[in-house]
Amino acid sequence: MITFTYDGISSSEFGIIVKNVRRQILPGNNHVLVNIPGRASSYVMPREPKDRRIDIECIITSNSFEGLRQKILNIADWLQQDEHKILDFSDQPGKYYRAILVDPIDEDQILTMSRFVISFVAEPYLYGGEERRDFVNDYVEFEKENGVPVLPRFEISFLADAAEWKLTNANNNYIRIVNSFHEGDVMEINCKTGAIYVNGIVAMDKLDWQYSRMDKFYLSIINRLQATPAGISNASIFWVPEYK
Repeated sequence: MITFTYDGISSSEFGIIVKNVRRQILPGNNHVLVNIPGRASSYVMPREPKDRRIDIECIITSNSFEGLRQKILNIADWLQQDEHKILDFSDQPGKYYRAILVDPIDEDQILTMSRFVISFVAEPYLYGGEERRDFVNDYVEFEKENGVPVLPRFEISFLADAAEWKLTNANNNYIRIVNSFHEGDVMEINCKTGAIYVNGIVAMDKLDWQYSRMDKFYLSIINRLQATPAGISNASIFWVPEYK
């Protein structure tokens, strides 16, 4: 029997029996089709994918009417969130959605039939657990599981004073941070958000990172990264896999 967990709480804690889960195989797209005179086919203007809808058909029972009403209130309190929360299913171990409830629970249907549907809207992609690889001698090469190209983040611990730190990928795109780094400093570069932290403090306005292209560091299947200057840091790369 399938169970699901939302915001860290399992459906089994409420005695919910899942009868069916309707999940879209792929997210829809927001592509724009433009008809061009004299051209046989439309021109496609790619856009980001649409959110996914997930409908969970459930059964719940209780020994008393009052007990059932209380279960309904507890379930409503659990599901009503103001932002996307992690939603995972027992038949997809190690993967999760980020979802939010979109339709109210039908209380009358529960009271009369003990059945109801939980309807979520989730972000377009299915996510996996965060992955990590460590640089060895200022270099890392690894194969990423096939999926959606993702932007990583980097953590750099300085072993010596340095005037800059530079990272180059296989396509010769680079991230170059100029600063008076000291032994013991820790820098984090988040390519997805564009944020740079030094010792836990946002530091973009205090650093020279001109011409750095964080947006060019999407991870592909095979990845090769080189850090310079040599021997002044320990670096690690982190990313969250995404799947269509």
